[in-house]
Amino acid sequence: MPIRGVSDRGLLEAEVTQRTIELRSAQAKLIEHERLAAIGELATMIVHEIRNPLTTVQLGLDYFKKLDLPQSARVRLALAADEARRLTHLLQEILSYSKPQMLKLSKIEVDSLIQELLVPLQAAPAAQRRQIEYVPAPSPMQILGDRDKLKQVFINLIRNACEAVEPGETILWSVADG
Repeated sequence: MPIRGVSDRGLLEAEVTQRTIELRSAQAKLIEHERLAAIGELATMIVHEIRNPLTTVQLGLDYFKKLDLPQSARVRLALAADEARRLTHLLQEILSYSKPQMLKLSKIEVDSLIQELLVPLQAAPAAQRRQIEYVPAPSPMQILGDRDKLKQVFINLIRNACEAVEPGETILWSVADG
């Protein structure tokens, strides 16, 4: 009989140990979730506090665009307006990362999506005096993904590439299977 009791006690101790490990893991996940939620709330507050004065700056820049300014001032004004737009976009990205994201998955034909993006990307202020050359994959590629999120990734990549190269240079955009 004592052998059975010892065996039962061992099983019980193992079960308690396992449950303790699971409880600690769940507690760590909860703490991480709460930490991320707090970061999200802080990011939202910061974005709101920056967005208000930035909107005022953008309104001022828009006003100055209506004035008859010398060319050098118009160039500086255009640069300032581009940077203000970039900051607005960055604030929007921060907000989108601070909230839980729900993906809308669908089949996406990559070449069609990129072809759709090429014209607006080439017309973007960051792409001025830069050439964007697209080389599609040798065979059609379909992926499962969130179309809007993938668009945003492509837009950010090309915008960053435009900012990284000098005017007159070409950005080569290619897609490969692999």
